[in-house]
Amino acid sequence: MKTFVCLFCFILLSLPAFGLAQETSATLPDVVVSATKVEEPVQDVAQDVTVLTGQEIKKRGYSTIKDAIASVMGVQVNEYGNRGSIATVSIRGSSAEQVLILIDGKRLNLPSTGQFDLNDLPVTLGDVERIEVLRGASSALYGADAMGGVINIITKNPDKPVTSLSTSYGSFDTRRFSATTSRRVGVFGYVLSAENEISNGFRTNTDYDLWNLDGKVTLELSNDADVVFNANYGHKEEGVPGSVDMPTPEARQHDENALFGIALNIEKMHLNLYSHDSRLHYLDPPFEDSYYRTGIRGADIQDSFLLGSSNLITAGGEIVSERLNSTDVGIKNRTREGVFAQDELIFTENLIATAGIRYDNFDSGSQITPRLSALYRVFAKTTFRISAGTGYRIPTFEDLYWPNTGYAVGNPNLRPEKSKEYEISVEQMFGKSLTAKALAFHKDVEDLIQWQEFPTGMWMPVNIEQARINGIEFDANYAFKNIALSLSYYYQDLKDENTGQKIPYLPRHNVKGNVSYETKTGLTASLEGNYVSNYVMPGSQSWCYFYLNGKISQRVALFEGRANGEIFLEGKNILDRKFEVVQGYPMPPAALSGGVRIAF
Repeated sequence: MKTFVCLFCFILLSLPAFGLAQETSATLPDVVVSATKVEEPVQDVAQDVTVLTGQEIKKRGYSTIKDAIASVMGVQVNEYGNRGSIATVSIRGSSAEQVLILIDGKRLNLPSTGQFDLNDLPVTLGDVERIEVLRGASSALYGADAMGGVINIITKNPDKPVTSLSTSYGSFDTRRFSATTSRRVGVFGYVLSAENEISNGFRTNTDYDLWNLDGKVTLELSNDADVVFNANYGHKEEGVPGSVDMPTPEARQHDENALFGIALNIEKMHLNLYSHDSRLHYLDPPFEDSYYRTGIRGADIQDSFLLGSSNLITAGGEIVSERLNSTDVGIKNRTREGVFAQDELIFTENLIATAGIRYDNFDSGSQITPRLSALYRVFAKTTFRISAGTGYRIPTFEDLYWPNTGYAVGNPNLRPEKSKEYEISVEQMFGKSLTAKALAFHKDVEDLIQWQEFPTGMWMPVNIEQARINGIEFDANYAFKNIALSLSYYYQDLKDENTGQKIPYLPRHNVKGNVSYETKTGLTASLEGNYVSNYVMPGSQSWCYFYLNGKISQRVALFEGRANGEIFLEGKNILDRKFEVVQGYPMPPAALSGGVRIAF
């Protein structure tokens, strides 16, 4: 392990010798669609959004989609262990239920818990075109579950014919294999991917076996119209070890997720139909045998048109039907409908304002959520952004209908959670290589749903908590000819308005950094660090941690240049730190893996 760390340090310290003074332009992602539901340049979007392209993901050395998401400023991935465990996401102090997870615009959040496990994503990393992370209340476009933000995983469209194979082996007897093939012939194209990962785990009952299969088929009807079919399937069997204080050495769990969809695109009109079926079976003999089967059926349509010369109007509607059949909650159904309208006012290329509003109707009521944002650019180097928006989340099936077990019971009278959020930012380009951004935000949340213990010893969810969250974010990216540097700092001040106390177990400070380097001979090295300092209960010990990941790879030409190969070595937690992201659930110690990849 020391040898691996020393090798990374040697490469990084040697970088100046390779001519770092040769600068190139700092590249920006080409387009983003999640912020306005219209594909447009990211630099013209008024809301705070981060886009990670597939090229950046590869250069930074991420091995999973979860790792890529965790690198984004203001995002915290709450991991309960290795890839076989649960991993949920928080944005700016939100709960996982307040962050909407999408694949190509299709909802993944489960109505049973309101969350989605990032380790259950039914898509392979090699199939990702880009990941869009929209921070802040976004219910004006997406309705419920987008109270804290939106993460939209965009998959690749077929292009040039290419097939790639990858295999690796590492610590804890972890074996991974993946394959992707893509081709476009005339008006027809397809992308097919498969992934399998098996591990014995790093502590008792942390083994897992996961499969992901996904495919996309495109049919071009004309120059302005196409049909896209997609199918994604994920299966995972894992041990559930429990916490250190309450271990469950015999517990097992099976997870399945199947996502199917068809999209019709005619110029700026988009129709999207999809289904998401999820199955979960948890078994801890002789104590518990729980089964959950969830079905989501969704349909949404939108169109955009110019009104005059400066107003881009986008309007649409959505219907989502949710069904749960479980041993704990029973059979439950609900339907949600929503309509939205948005006006993007383009006064000049340097002054853009966006106003949007959405109306949603659901079984227990209705909600109106507006949003307003503006962008002003000065001399193409300085960009100011300001926005205000609202968000909400409806209670989950478990919140509403958990049966009376003698110690816990649901509450069918719960009200939706609601939030108001304000943010202001400035982005500055320094020369052609450095881009920096500073942002401040304020969020008020009311009617938060919290499970509370009553004097009778019964736990029940109630709308009692109100919170205020203030925060600042700094982000900088520096690009050279052969090297890319990124650094972000995030601070949030969270206050429970009912008690006047800080909200514990959420990050206070978060620093993230990544450096990647690539030579003309195909050698690539990346190193990423993450430091987190959390709020704790009064009188408790401080809770902070730091970990470091890295990867080294070398490209080689094969079969007289007819194929490309890659040999790689990657390390997780290479300093072998003992830490917990979620209290009571240790993270894996230092882990190494090595492998090969071939593309032809």
